[in-house]
Amino acid sequence: TEAEWILRDIMRRNVPLHEVAVMCRGGQQTYILEAQLNKLGVPFNKYGGTKFMDKAVIKDLLAFLRALHNCKDEIAMTRILQMFPGVGIKSAKKLTKQIAENGLDALLATEWSKKAFFASLVNIHDVLQYLSTLTLHDQIDYLVHDSSYTPLSFACGTYSFTALRSVSISSLLYSERPSGRMSAPESLNCCK
Repeated sequence: TEAEWILRDIMRRNVPLHEVAVMCRGGQQTYILEAQLNKLGVPFNKYGGTKFMDKAVIKDLLAFLRALHNCKDEIAMTRILQMFPGVGIKSAKKLTKQIAENGLDALLATEWSKKAFFASLVNIHDVLQYLSTLTLHDQIDYLVHDSSYTPLSFACGTYSFTALRSVSISSLLYSERPSGRMSAPESLNCCK
């Protein structure tokens, strides 16, 4: 990729990193490069825009992936739950605690069935179950493109969509397991 070529060129020149600058016309052109630098632990400063990993839409996407890996992740689950209308901080924290204690099925508990946002809870439950059967790339692709319920699909304009697409493309470059797929016990290890 272009990002890999840029990094190879920088390393080939053997210039101290504090003397290197990469200039781009638009911030979205740096997303894959930023992901590569983060992966390698190379420190960098970005001027003229928000760092890729600091964008709200990227944090939202990562919250889904973190919750998929560990539904006891209070920060991720609270962030996901609050994406939906009617779910405030109080309900999100209560739900998150119940999920940590009883697994993902706590979203389907009778006490929530009368709430206006219950359909969203059922949807979150079903989507997390479905995502556990997919590769990382397919999980990201589903969240970005195919899940019309999720705020990720309509919370952003073209600029943020480009950021999400960059994550999807980057996910093709890296695989967490030799098969590129996490097994259900790994991906939903506490959500049974």
